[in-house]
Amino acid sequence: RDTFGQKHIIDQVVGVAIAAHEGQLFAPLNQILGVVTALGLITLCVSAFIMWRRRAPDGVLGAPPPIPDAQIGAGLAVIIVVAALLLPVLGASLIVLALLEWLVLRRWGPARRWLGLKTV
Repeated sequence: RDTFGQKHIIDQVVGVAIAAHEGQLFAPLNQILGVVTALGLITLCVSAFIMWRRRAPDGVLGAPPPIPDAQIGAGLAVIIVVAALLLPVLGASLIVLALLEWLVLRRWGPARRWLGLKTV
């Protein structure tokens, strides 16, 4: 099959989707849309940081305090475990973060106070 019209419908859809993703369709309009999207995301990140810094108390993270003795819901735990099994890099990063918090952050005074963690 030589021409686009002779290709299977799935090949056509994939070809158009890849061209749209790469910005080859409607090039100037697609590029403008990409730039506007990127600028919007940058604006959201910067404004979120500014708003957080304005409301956060000095010297601490500013996150709400943890609920005492709160249990993670069974459903949420199942979702996290399934996601970690299906996405091994996510699972590895969750393990690294848990170890980092348990081995380092809870034992390091300034970080523990800033994050609002309990002492070991």
